[in-house]
Amino acid sequence: MFEGVGTIYTMAPQVLQGLYTSQADLWSVGVISYMLLCGEMPFSGRKRRNVIDKIMRGDYTFRKEVSERSERALSLRKTRVRATKKH
Repeated sequence: MFEGVGTIYTMAPQVLQGLYTSQADLWSVGVISYMLLCGEMPFSGRKRRNVIDKIMRGDYTFRKEVSERSERALSLRKTRVRATKKH
């Protein structure tokens, strides 16, 4: 893998450093999961440089409402798994 493509908001620190491996894809999956659970991006800023700095530091937080929402999402997932096993 030689080139990082896509939106800056989901890029792994390794991609930004030019060291792209398949591990960077796992980072992106984590960022997308965060966005689905929280309804917002974990790394944001007014300027591209601000976003990159946050990504490189791993600077993100979960607000309380997000933690509660995450618990409900995990509970729903467990319920779906149990329902699937019954069929």
